[in-house]
Amino acid sequence: MSFFRTTDFLPAFLFASVLAFVLSASSSEALEIQINTKAIVLEDTVLLGHIANFRPDTDHRVARLRKIEVAVAPSPGKAYTIGAQYLRYKIGPTASAKEGIRILIPENVLVERKAQVLSKQELEEIYRGHVEDHAPPSVEIHFESIRVPDSVALPVGDLHWETRSTRSDRYVGQVPVIISFWVDGKLVRKVPVSGRISVSHDMVMAAKRIPEGTIIKEEDLILVQERRTRISSHALTSLDDAVGKRAKRTIRAGKQLTSRMIENPPLVEKGKRVVIMSQYKGVRATTLGKVLEDGQAGDQVRVINVTSGKEIFSTVKSLGVVEVVF
Repeated sequence: MSFFRTTDFLPAFLFASVLAFVLSASSSEALEIQINTKAIVLEDTVLLGHIANFRPDTDHRVARLRKIEVAVAPSPGKAYTIGAQYLRYKIGPTASAKEGIRILIPENVLVERKAQVLSKQELEEIYRGHVEDHAPPSVEIHFESIRVPDSVALPVGDLHWETRSTRSDRYVGQVPVIISFWVDGKLVRKVPVSGRISVSHDMVMAAKRIPEGTIIKEEDLILVQERRTRISSHALTSLDDAVGKRAKRTIRAGKQLTSRMIENPPLVEKGKRVVIMSQYKGVRATTLGKVLEDGQAGDQVRVINVTSGKEIFSTVKSLGVVEVVF
């Protein structure tokens, strides 16, 4: 019996190529997948590549196997356990022993979702910034209390937020705000927060009793600054808002004045003399009259012509002047 060498029939370089092909083919058939007992994920979905090591990782099947979806990831900052039975159910049909793949699965796999966490102090600063940016500049803001979560866990990525008031931009008293968090351009969470806000502002107060019908003078008033959690939209904040106006009702000393308590004094007053201007076919004339009721500019009032004694209706034009058009 005679023996022969492969090199007797094949050139050396060709033999080396064949051997390399055989070795690579055999190695690609034997692939081991080792499932880890712990894994940290960043995305919303747990992939096989997140929880497993592949040997050899150069096998052409690895790229496909890494993309197998195993489960939905836990919430950011949270963790859960995946059991061996579930993993065999999810991975087995795709990575079978028939394909020369060996899978090593532990009893349990702890999966943790990485997160970026905003602290209570950071959430309070976001709330403060929103209120300070949107409150009227004419008032001094005081934060009596702020209610926010102890922390908020969000997915890892490029973070920004938007804030929105839920009560028509009213920034005194209880002020609720919604903080919308965006990560990598995607809305991921809305967090409701709130605070109790008081403001310091000037208020016009009656320095003494002001009887109904009185034309208000500066000495009748004082300007004080108070801190409150409720402000009337009709409250007066400047002495100029009240001086020269008439009290519509009696205002007691120490009472805060509002626009509903005062009015512009009438341009014509009941029982007082007025000038009556008349016009007929382009001819103007004036005479004296006696007004029978108070009136503001544009009001129709009854006036007695002093010369003729007749009662006529006229339009209030200015202080002490009415007009009749024939």
